[in-house]
Amino acid sequence: MVTCKWTSCPITRHYKDQSAEEILRKLLPIEEIPSGFEIVGTLCHLNLKPDVLPYKYWIGKILMDTHHTLKTVLTKVGTIETVYRTFDYEILAGNDKPGWSITTVQEHNHTFQLDYAKVYWNSRLSGEHYRLVQLILNDANDENVVVADLMAGVGPFAVPLTSYNAQQQGRPNVTVYANDLNPECSKYLRINANKNRCQKLHIFNMDARSFVQNELTTTVILHHAILNLPKTAPEFLNAFIGWRLEHLPMIHVYCFASKQDSTSAVLRCETALGCTIGNPQVYTVRDVSPSQNMYCVSFRLPEAVRRDTKKAKCA
Repeated sequence: MVTCKWTSCPITRHYKDQSAEEILRKLLPIEEIPSGFEIVGTLCHLNLKPDVLPYKYWIGKILMDTHHTLKTVLTKVGTIETVYRTFDYEILAGNDKPGWSITTVQEHNHTFQLDYAKVYWNSRLSGEHYRLVQLILNDANDENVVVADLMAGVGPFAVPLTSYNAQQQGRPNVTVYANDLNPECSKYLRINANKNRCQKLHIFNMDARSFVQNELTTTVILHHAILNLPKTAPEFLNAFIGWRLEHLPMIHVYCFASKQDSTSAVLRCETALGCTIGNPQVYTVRDVSPSQNMYCVSFRLPEAVRRDTKKAKCA
């Protein structure tokens, strides 16, 4: 029989052995330690509250030291107000030379290259990208499905819908018309289409309303339309008034609305269309503030939008 004896010995944990949160708790004289940040490839993006700003360079240095794949740590300055959904930033640590903002992201077995300073990307939407893509791919089992991605960005919806991965799953029958106003998005969407061996992906660089009214009217049929511009997407729906294609597509609109009353998201859609929408499905995407959520409102485009003028009364 082996006899075991417990003993104790001192263990010294050095700086390199500790997490960023542990180090920050020991160093910063504040109660709430910044813990929420987004890693985009080799970049780390965090939003800092006013009481943390005096220590921002320490925070940047510690994040670099504890996440060895990072090359740059930055913080947002101000809010996203530009039409291209980009923001002003300050680099807190790491590489700040030209080209620092170009990085590569892996999402659900797809590769996305992007310039974080010039396009919009949010890694927290990874789950939502997957949910909607799978919903649309399931429609492609029995027929050819046509999708319009009106604010396509660098392709988080368009690429997985048309990539070689989708074809391997036995779902090759999806055609996507992907549009974005930002020329940098269109540039990287083309790069990502090539990286992911996409087929049946048509890329445009236009205003979303012009895209609906001039390009989509040339398609034979449209099954799904995605409007991923949460701040103003519902207001773009008036571009569908006067719809002339035979098929009425499913519309998927992303927007911000109150946590207490998500019906306000539906109301914004109905106001833009000028008529009611039947059986809308409102899916909660994520929390964005103490009072607001991001929602996806999905519904069949109403027959009433076929009227010729915006002033006509809904059926």
